[in-house]
Parts: sequence; structure tokens; C-alpha cells
Amino acid sequence: MVLFKPSSRFLILSTALTLGLAVNVPGRVQAQTAPSLSTQLSEQRENSHQTTHSPQTLLNSSFRAPERPPGQGQPVNTESGGRRGPQCIEKEDGLPVALVPASGIGETVAEYPTISWYLPKITGSIQEPAGIEFVIQDASGQQVYSASYALAQSEEGVVEAGIMSLTIPPFAKISPLEISKEYSWKLKVMCSRHDSSSFTYQLGGGLKRVAINPILERRIQQATPQERFTLYKEADVWYETLNTMLELQQQSPNDKELASAWDKLLASVGL
Repeated sequence: MVLFKPSSRFLILSTALTLGLAVNVPGRVQAQTAPSLSTQLSEQRENSHQTTHSPQTLLNSSFRAPERPPGQGQPVNTESGGRRGPQCIEKEDGLPVALVPASGIGETVAEYPTISWYLPKITGSIQEPAGIEFVIQDASGQQVYSASYALAQSEEGVVEAGIMSLTIPPFAKISPLEISKEYSWKLKVMCSRHDSSSFTYQLGGGLKRVAINPILERRIQQATPQERFTLYKEADVWYETLNTMLELQQQSPNDKELASAWDKLLASVGL
């Protein structure tokens, strides 16, 4: 796990995990009302005088998320519900949120995509660290990948708010996602990783791998991160659009226009 120091925008946590323990994710729980993610992240932004500017292509950062066709069922919860035991997240800090469009599903061109979600501040303990369990399933419910691990925390047992990303690792002998097939991912955030009775937050989303146009693929390979963001966005490929925006945020955390583009991207998909 690589931890980036807090910027004036937000904290980013990035992970690339090997195959973990099998996860038995319970059924969906009722979602709770919480501020939008763009609001939560904006409240974390420090007041600063920023002088850097992003390219004009980033300013129009709205995303046209594909709609789920009728008859394909309900999307997985994108905002978390909670159950059991003492809570470790204060209500005013918001709830964990899956970074997927409001339809619950987004497209990817990657064989092994990167999936992201937002975690608010978590107050745990050194003896009982908070943790997560993550699983991906295909449309038939067959498990494709799973992982379980403790969250990095301070000496006081606090997990700072931020965005966490997990990349399905190709080196774990996992078959690549199949083109034109849908998958779902689910996440449990546990106040105590080793206590099954601890309060648990649950969220998730859907993804569909699509074929990439060879011409577009060549353009992306030759593009700058800013250009890649625009190319992915115009192709309606959500997961790569999001990942490229997070990459740009890491490179230029004090860019006001980039921060505005980030807010607009989240708002355009209902986050």
C-alpha cells in the first residue's frame, strides 16, 4: 500500500494486492442518507492561494455514464449502509462511497481494472484495527477475485479520510475480465477487522469490460495524462476516466481548475 501525504485537495490511498482470503459478503443493507461525495471532499480542501492551471480540455469534465438497460436488475449500492456494533465513523464525516455512476455500473477497457471508493475518517484502535473485505463476482455470482486486509492507521488508531484504489493483480493467476461481460464488486468496511460483530459498512458497484477501438488505443498510448483523460471521457469509459483524473490530482494537487474539473466529474455521475 502506498500512502500519499494529504494535499490541499484530498488524501489518496493506492493499493495493488495479491490474491487474498475468500470473502462472504452479506446481502445489501439499506443505504443511509449522506452528503454528496463532491461536498465531502470539498469540505476537506484547505484554503490556499494556488497559481497553477490545468489545460482547457479538462474544464469540460462532465461524463456521460451509460445507463443500465431495462430488465438487468438493480445496481449494487453505491453508498454504504451499516449494521452491528459500535460505530467507528461519525455521522458528520459522511459514509463510505463507491466511485461509480449513479446507475451503479461503469465501463472499463482494462483486463485487470482499478476500482476506487471514498472512505471518511475512521476511528479505530491499535488493538482492533479497521479493515476491509473486497470481492468481485461475475453475472452468475461466481467469485473472480477477493482480498482482505487491515487499513493503515495512525498511532492513535485513526484512518484518515481519502480515496482508496485497488487494482486486480494479473500476477495472482486470475483470468482477465471478459469483453462484453458484466461484473459486480462489493466492499465491506469493518470497524474491527478481527471482530465479526463489529459495525460493518457495505457498498459496491458494477463494471463491464468493453473492447477498445484500435485507433483510440494508439492515441491513448501516445497521449499525455490530460489528453488521456479527455479520450477516455469522450469514449464513456468510466473507470479509466476516473483513474486518470486521480493520477492528475496526484501530479498537481494545488491546481484550482483541476479541482473544479474533479468536482464536475463527480457531480456529472451523481456523486
